[in-house]
Amino acid sequence: MSGGALEFAGVSRRYGPVTAVDDISFSVEAGTLTTILGPSGCGKTTTLRMIAGLELPSAGRILIGGEDVTRLSAAERDVSMVFQSYALFPHMSVLRNVAYGLLASGKARGEADRLARAKLELVGLSGLEERLPSALSGGQQQRVAVARALVLEPTILLFDEPLSNLDARLRRKVRDDIRALQQDLALTVVYVTHDQSEALAVSDTVIVMNRGRIAQMGPPRAIYEQPADAFVADFMGEANLFEGELSRGEAGWTFSRNGATIALGEREGLTERPATLAIRPYAVEMGTDGGYGLAGKVTRATYVGDWREFEIETVWGPINAMSATDVFAAGDAVSLSFRDDRIMILAHLP
Repeated sequence: MSGGALEFAGVSRRYGPVTAVDDISFSVEAGTLTTILGPSGCGKTTTLRMIAGLELPSAGRILIGGEDVTRLSAAERDVSMVFQSYALFPHMSVLRNVAYGLLASGKARGEADRLARAKLELVGLSGLEERLPSALSGGQQQRVAVARALVLEPTILLFDEPLSNLDARLRRKVRDDIRALQQDLALTVVYVTHDQSEALAVSDTVIVMNRGRIAQMGPPRAIYEQPADAFVADFMGEANLFEGELSRGEAGWTFSRNGATIALGEREGLTERPATLAIRPYAVEMGTDGGYGLAGKVTRATYVGDWREFEIETVWGPINAMSATDVFAAGDAVSLSFRDDRIMILAHLP
């Protein structure tokens, strides 16, 4: 089994005066997994539904495997979808659930059962064919839904928030299973989620959407480490954002805000201008030795297991930090420094 390529060309979806998806264009290579994510209302689910044929574009074209499917219904597209709710038939056995689509398309029962059993074995559910969905765990129900989608051998497999009903530990296991299956079978997968860590873990490509448009698209590492703007930087893992001025000094570049300056070292392609600095909480280093000289006071210290989270009040404003070793308490005076290679310089906020 292998997948086909997908292309969106200038696609929009409007509901009366409301534009849910606004003139987006992107392509998904065959055999890859692309994740679409963003905040609620950003247009990600509408985009997925347009791929599936459950919604039709108001403008633009959708191509699957080079074929224009823009006006085709869901039944006319070679696409399968795994829904957030799994949508299993509660009165049918696991085997009957998986074979249902094949039987509905006219496949003989014996052949449908054979193919369904093969897909259940593929997702690790052999031996559970006669159970009802209510007798399965959440993770097992998710795998039944995946097997039901796979048995139709779609050109593109779609996932709509597939792990949202699972607990944190099970989410990681099923997430890894989906990624392994996609790679083993060279499936073309489009995967919608609101979970940033999930997107980073499973994707070849990440599409971040905001207000119906694509804010940034690229490999997970580039999205996280080289965000296009302040929205992407903050959405793809928390970031401290500060507006200030870039300046060139004898020892390299510096950034100043509210009279406090930190060194940025030597960097390519900068000009003296207003800019926004983005700093991940894990890139904030806390000490009492002066560091870069950005003094602060801890206003909140929270123990969350393997690390501690801190909020520090500074002349720049509040800064969030996290550390596995620091044991400062609320009220402690600290000096902050930042890892040069983790300071992201963005365009100035409007």
